[in-house]
Amino acid sequence: MQAARSFAAWYDAHLTTSPIVTKSVTSCGLFGVGDGLAQGIEGGEAVDGGRLARMMTFGGLVATPSHHWYNFLDRLVTGAGGGAVARKVLLDQLTWTPVMTFSFFNFQNVCGGMAVSESVPDASGKLLPTLKVNWVVWPFVHVVTFGAVPLPYRILWINCCSCFWSAYLSLQAKL
Repeated sequence: MQAARSFAAWYDAHLTTSPIVTKSVTSCGLFGVGDGLAQGIEGGEAVDGGRLARMMTFGGLVATPSHHWYNFLDRLVTGAGGGAVARKVLLDQLTWTPVMTFSFFNFQNVCGGMAVSESVPDASGKLLPTLKVNWVVWPFVHVVTFGAVPLPYRILWINCCSCFWSAYLSLQAKL
């Protein structure tokens, strides 16, 4: 228990002094965990290091715009009641999520060697089916995100929940 408290204090200190770097490193690691889960589910003989690196890189890169998005969303929609939470969830799911999902598929495709001219139609074809699954899961997660999790910890919370979602996305990107 002491180790957990020490880690929490260390994390809090870094979140205060270097929020973007801290969130980026955390996101990088947790996206890696998600891909590790996906590769374990697939049951391949060896870990696909390139795929793991792409997932971790995307996780690290997406933390910065995510940090700014969630700060912006809190300034745009003020309050903590049910109506404010619902508006934040709706805005997140209808604006941020489609952009990030489309970006994810294109990043994975292009970094995996696919031409941009092939990647965009591929990502477009995966977008709506992925969003349909997303909209079954993430609105419930984000009720907690926007209703109970303090702003500095939202990316950590989302990344922890994302371990399983990242596994799903990693499997979808492979299709």
